[in-house]
Amino acid sequence: MAIGGLSLALGFNRGAKVTSARVVLLGLILAVATSHFARAEGLGQKISVVGDWTVYQDKDSMTDAVSCVATYKGRAQVQATTTSLAFSFRGRGGVSSYKYRIDEAPPSDLVLATDIQKQLDSIIFESDTFASIMAAKRFRLQVLTILSSVADEDISLASLPQAVATMKKHGCSN
Repeated sequence: MAIGGLSLALGFNRGAKVTSARVVLLGLILAVATSHFARAEGLGQKISVVGDWTVYQDKDSMTDAVSCVATYKGRAQVQATTTSLAFSFRGRGGVSSYKYRIDEAPPSDLVLATDIQKQLDSIIFESDTFASIMAAKRFRLQVLTILSSVADEDISLASLPQAVATMKKHGCSN
C-alpha cells in the first residue's frame, strides 16, 4: 500500500483475523504519514514565507478540513505543524536511535527509535518537547541510522513561532 510516497507492508494474511491493535497501529501510521511527510507537490498551496519556514495550506477534499505544514528552508524532510516538529530520514538511512539538544541545554539521553519511527524513517517531537522547541532559538538532532551512519540536523528556530502563528491564523490546528 503506498501513501504519500510511503510504502506500507500491512502484513495481513489472507483469512487472518484483523485485531483491533493492528487497526489502531495502522491508523496511527496513516495519520502520521499523511500529516507529515507528503511529497513536495502534495504540500498544498504556498501561503507564506516566514524567515526560514515556508508555510503551505491544504484542504481535504472530503471533509473540507484545513491543514498546514511549514518546511524548513524548502526541505520537505524538516516539517512543522501547529503541534509538532518532524524530521524524515527516508532515503538517508532510516532511524535507529537519536539524541537532541535544545539551545545550549545538555543533549538528551540516547533515545532508541520505536517500531513506528523505524517504519516511517521519521522522528516527531510533540507535547512538552515541542513546547520547549517553540521557546528555543536552536535545535540540534543527531541520528544513528539503521545503516550505522550518523545524520545531523541543526536548525534555527528563531522564526518558528511566527510560522506557527501564521498557520493558526489561516485556520490550521493540526
